[in-house]
Amino acid sequence: MPQEKFEQNKEKNPYEVLGFSPPPTKEEITQAFRKLISQYHPDKNPGREKEVEEKAKEIIKAYEAITNSKYKPEYSQQTADFSNNRYGGTGGNEHFNGSDEERLKEYLREKENASKRRREAGSKNEDVAIDENVGNRFGEEKSAGTITINGNAGNYLGCRMRGGSIYVHGKAGENLGEEMNGGTIVVDQGVGGNACEGMKGGEVIINGSVRNGACKKMTGGTVTLNGNVGPSACEDMRNGTVIINGFIEEFNSNALDGHNHGTIIYRGVTLMENGKKPKGLKKSAKETIKEINAEIRLKNKERKKNIKKQIEDGITTSTEDGMAESESNEFVETEDTVKVQSILEKIKNAFSGK
Repeated sequence: MPQEKFEQNKEKNPYEVLGFSPPPTKEEITQAFRKLISQYHPDKNPGREKEVEEKAKEIIKAYEAITNSKYKPEYSQQTADFSNNRYGGTGGNEHFNGSDEERLKEYLREKENASKRRREAGSKNEDVAIDENVGNRFGEEKSAGTITINGNAGNYLGCRMRGGSIYVHGKAGENLGEEMNGGTIVVDQGVGGNACEGMKGGEVIINGSVRNGACKKMTGGTVTLNGNVGPSACEDMRNGTVIINGFIEEFNSNALDGHNHGTIIYRGVTLMENGKKPKGLKKSAKETIKEINAEIRLKNKERKKNIKKQIEDGITTSTEDGMAESESNEFVETEDTVKVQSILEKIKNAFSGK
């Protein structure tokens, strides 16, 4: 049986790879191929290049197997019936023609050219606006111009950057701004681990959460973190300024020691200024952090009670602090009124059967 031959050869059925069971039409196969190859394009999957490359190869192989009858006679019998009935052919692959293959080759060439143009745009010192995701090392060693990315960015965005600006309206991968020495990077959503590692100068603003290792080995520049911050923040930091307006459980053990000559500000309180304890700070930095976090947790607890009461009473009002506890038990800034209204709407819909 054909299926048994696939299993013996450890080959995947190409029809299944493209997402349908035979018999598909010529248009269905072409449409499925284009959709999948676009879905698994590296530029749309930053940080997963190796994984999506393997998937893309599998998709191309499946398409070629069907259109070029690569697996004859295994597939010829599967395609014979619908090929004869729908297209008047004699079986196999005769409903495909050269123009289809040429169009697909042109499609793939255009995808590759577009990806190449985006990579080149990232390295040029000019103003560029991109409405798609970008891959790894975009904006590497940039020294002038402004890049606006209306999507997500891969790893090492703006590494060794010397000037210019990069604005990302989505997320960014790991090692953002590594060893950058000038310029500005702004990311509207979260970033991966080791953001600003080895940063020497410039400015970075991250409005979403940051994973572990933020500002590691930092020696200069200014970093503003407006979302939650993961563990090991400011590890081996030596200089520069870090401003955290989100929530952090604790700094790395050596972030606040005598080897760090920089400045750290946590939720408006200066914990360290040019490597020294500020005169206005009565307690140690670690004790101050604990007090700030205890106050945040207390406000969050009170806020959750208020939301519960609002839901029970069917009243929507906003609170002053705007703090909420996320699924990972971290604290994030939210718009309370919108959140409460959304919850109330879901409850009403549930009871009305919507």
